[in-house]
Amino acid sequence: MGEDGGVERNSKCKSCTLWLPCTTIEAIDRQAREDGVSPAEVVAAAIRAYIADENAGRCR
Repeated sequence: MGEDGGVERNSKCKSCTLWLPCTTIEAIDRQAREDGVSPAEVVAAAIRAYIADENAGRCR
Protein backbone atom coordinates (compact mmCIF):
# COMPACT_ATOMS: atom_id res chain seq x y z
CA MET A 1 0.00 0.00 0.00
CA GLY A 2 1.16 3.49 -0.72
CA GLU A 3 1.65 6.09 1.96
CA ASP A 4 -1.67 7.70 1.02
CA GLY A 5 -3.50 4.39 1.48
CA GLY A 6 -3.59 3.63 -2.24
CA VAL A 7 -1.89 0.75 -3.96
CA GLU A 8 1.61 1.47 -5.17
CA ARG A 9 2.27 1.06 -8.85
CA ASN A 10 4.55 -1.86 -9.62
CA SER A 11 7.95 -0.26 -10.24
CA LYS A 12 8.93 -2.78 -12.92
CA CYS A 13 5.87 -1.90 -15.00
CA LYS A 14 6.84 1.62 -16.03
CA SER A 15 4.08 1.95 -18.61
CA CYS A 16 1.37 0.31 -16.49
CA THR A 17 -1.63 2.54 -15.84
CA LEU A 18 -3.35 0.11 -13.48
CA TRP A 19 -3.30 0.82 -9.75
CA LEU A 20 -3.60 -2.83 -8.77
CA PRO A 21 -0.62 -5.02 -7.92
CA CYS A 22 0.41 -7.29 -10.79
CA THR A 23 -0.30 -10.30 -8.55
CA THR A 24 -3.93 -9.20 -8.27
CA ILE A 25 -4.26 -8.85 -12.03
CA GLU A 26 -2.67 -12.29 -12.52
CA ALA A 27 -5.02 -13.83 -9.93
CA ILE A 28 -8.07 -12.30 -11.63
CA ASP A 29 -6.89 -13.58 -15.01
CA ARG A 30 -6.18 -17.07 -13.63
CA GLN A 31 -9.60 -17.26 -11.93
CA ALA A 32 -11.33 -16.13 -15.13
CA ARG A 33 -9.56 -18.82 -17.16
CA GLU A 34 -10.43 -21.49 -14.56
CA ASP A 35 -14.09 -20.42 -14.49
CA GLY A 36 -14.34 -19.89 -18.25
CA VAL A 37 -15.53 -16.31 -17.85
CA SER A 38 -14.14 -12.86 -18.57
CA PRO A 39 -11.91 -11.06 -16.07
CA ALA A 40 -14.63 -8.40 -15.77
CA GLU A 41 -17.06 -11.05 -14.55
CA VAL A 42 -14.58 -12.16 -11.86
CA VAL A 43 -14.17 -8.58 -10.66
CA ALA A 44 -17.93 -7.95 -10.73
CA ALA A 45 -18.57 -11.09 -8.66
CA ALA A 46 -15.95 -10.03 -6.11
CA ILE A 47 -17.51 -6.58 -5.83
CA ARG A 48 -21.00 -8.04 -5.42
CA ALA A 49 -19.73 -10.39 -2.67
CA TYR A 50 -18.02 -7.50 -0.89
CA ILE A 51 -21.16 -5.35 -1.03
CA ALA A 52 -23.26 -8.24 0.29
CA ASP A 53 -20.81 -8.74 3.18
CA GLU A 54 -20.76 -5.01 3.88
CA ASN A 55 -24.55 -4.81 3.88
CA ALA A 56 -24.72 -7.81 6.21
CA GLY A 57 -22.32 -6.10 8.63
CA ARG A 58 -19.50 -8.62 8.16
CA CYS A 59 -16.85 -6.06 7.14
CA ARG A 60 -16.40 -4.34 10.47
